[in-house]
Amino acid sequence: MFFAVAEFVLMDSTGGLMTNEPQLEFICQSVMVLATLVSIYLSLRLFKINYVQQQIRTSPLQAYTKWSIIRMALLEAPLFLNILGYWLFVNGSFAWLATILLLAFPFVYPTEERYINEVGFTEGK
Repeated sequence: MFFAVAEFVLMDSTGGLMTNEPQLEFICQSVMVLATLVSIYLSLRLFKINYVQQQIRTSPLQAYTKWSIIRMALLEAPLFLNILGYWLFVNGSFAWLATILLLAFPFVYPTEERYINEVGFTEGK
């Protein structure tokens, strides 16, 4: 519903607010492609970092909860920025990057099975 309102009501037929800035669009698009790729990689590999593993060993449930929230935020921040980029530039690349980020969410969504697999045991549950 948000996309329908933004696309058809707020943007009229003139496009986004910054469609006349091709250099800025190119820079933002390049940065968002890199940010999307890095955030997906980091969110998938977060629990393999030694610092995170050490915290999980000391207090499994609390650390897993904290790092799961951070993991989701790693995907949500560039998702929001891609939606903003689409709204500003009306460029489909930002929408595709947002779609790719949305497809990554099921792979990092914290579940009981993922907790057991990533922490390695069920203590503290």
